[in-house]
Amino acid sequence: MLTLVIIWIVCAVAGYWSGSLLLQSAAQRHLDFTDRCLMRFPLRSALYSVLFAIGQWLIVMYLTKGTEPPIIWSVLLPAYLLTPVTLVLMASDARWHLLPNRILYPTAALIFPLVSVLAIHDSNWAALLRVWVLGLGVGILLLIASFFGLGMGDVKLGAILAAWLGLYGWFAPFIMLFLASVLAGVYALVAIASRKANLRSHLAFGPWLICAAYLTWIAYLPALL
Repeated sequence: MLTLVIIWIVCAVAGYWSGSLLLQSAAQRHLDFTDRCLMRFPLRSALYSVLFAIGQWLIVMYLTKGTEPPIIWSVLLPAYLLTPVTLVLMASDARWHLLPNRILYPTAALIFPLVSVLAIHDSNWAALLRVWVLGLGVGILLLIASFFGLGMGDVKLGAILAAWLGLYGWFAPFIMLFLASVLAGVYALVAIASRKANLRSHLAFGPWLICAAYLTWIAYLPALL
């Protein structure tokens, strides 16, 4: 339990850091940011990061029928550490269609080596190969899609998430892309039907990519645990 508490504290720090970086990016771009809540955005990011990390732990407990399992680092650690960043990126992309490089680049610099080390630690050389092949491959695939309107932030985010999910199987990143497309498509149809958007509207893809990544991770959890 002490290990989990330490991880949750790290999540809080990462959430605060990500929220602060987002505010810097918004100020640099002169984007309107009105914070009328009781807690400043970085503090809320830290709080939500911990709550979502605890939620992930509860899902694991449910899948293991209430018996606290030993921490499987390759399964849990990347998800915990990505949560603070992805929460901030979801808020940023939904509000401003912005996925700041000052958040994405450090995240990529952390996740690619981290998941590689975890694969090596488990002596899972196939997973190590998947991390890099799928991470770079999905990045190239999304880069091609950027010529048809996908943002470069989505390209970088997709590569990071694909490297993470590559730990667990060859098809995991493609399941993520499929789910993200479905979720984004349903949202677009609802938005158009409710006249909140039209066929020319630019809708954020990042939040759906993140949601799809975590749904894919949860789907893989029973087999991984």
